[in-house]
Amino acid sequence: LKAVVLIYVAWNLWKERNRRVFEGRSMELTQVLQEIKAEMMLRKLASGSRELFYFLCLVSLSSVT
Repeated sequence: LKAVVLIYVAWNLWKERNRRVFEGRSMELTQVLQEIKAEMMLRKLASGSRELFYFLCLVSLSSVT
């Protein structure tokens, strides 16, 4: 699970870096985090991973406070 999270964080940071360098535009940190959550949720839906689903629920609850 940790490796999966690390991969999605690194991938989205790389995409944000490229967006800033090559397109001259950027996203807010909260938007990048939402992208990471959305991509992980799609993976969960595709794979049926309960562990990833529970992790995402925990992350969603912690971002509310």
